[in-house]
Amino acid sequence: MASTVIAEDLLAFLLAQATITALTTRVHWNHVPEEPTDLYMWFARAGTDQDRTLDQAQGELPRSVSFDVECIGTDPSNVVDLAEAVQGLDCAKGTFGSGTCQLVLIGDESDEYVPRGVYSDEGLHVQVLRLEVIGYAPGTRSSSSPAPTSSSSSSSSSSPESSSPSSVAPDEYPVI
Repeated sequence: MASTVIAEDLLAFLLAQATITALTTRVHWNHVPEEPTDLYMWFARAGTDQDRTLDQAQGELPRSVSFDVECIGTDPSNVVDLAEAVQGLDCAKGTFGSGTCQLVLIGDESDEYVPRGVYSDEGLHVQVLRLEVIGYAPGTRSSSSPAPTSSSSSSSSSSPESSSPSSVAPDEYPVI
């Protein structure tokens, strides 16, 4: 569940930034829903870093979660402007979507990185960044408020007794 929640909070965090929404409101998590014709941003979870200790509780949230963030468009100057707006969020702290975080770090992606948020060889310009969220704590969510993205659908049953693996999202499978 935490992986879905942090991605939804990252989406909300990015869309809450006036410097980003002044350039585009097309921010996509894991997939781009239609053929791109203008400036957009795509992100996907890249990994986690867990500091482990002997007295750590089982199931504790990771210390940090990394995301690949791609700024993509037809005009190279707009792509660079969007990437600079994202880089301007470096060292952000506090509110992070409906949760909180201790720190957001943003840097360049590896030279070997291959962009994944583009459809084809249409000659789109891409700037790729690595965004790391440190010390994330999810906020409280009401079951009546919709998630900011439709990528993760929930079960139609709302009873707590219906927690069989068939009614649980893929990243929420119970530990056996």
